[in-house]
Amino acid sequence: MPSIERILIQDAALAYRSVAGAVTRYEIHAARLWNLPGEPERVEAEGSAKGVPFRIFLAADAPAGASGPQLPWSARLESNARISR
Repeated sequence: MPSIERILIQDAALAYRSVAGAVTRYEIHAARLWNLPGEPERVEAEGSAKGVPFRIFLAADAPAGASGPQLPWSARLESNARISR
């Protein structure tokens, strides 16, 4: 099976149902994954969950061929929320 080097998801929605039956909707405006030989793996995504916008950036510390389950990843999660009273 060939390896996948890049994935792009645009304008998608996911619905997750918990064991208790509650459904949460996640909207993905854009999500990109890079798994290029010799470069660090990374994932970037923008969307919203329960109406709250989010941006995710995940990046490996080592090139794709050198990473594995035992090696840590750097991760940063950004979220912006509006609170109304």
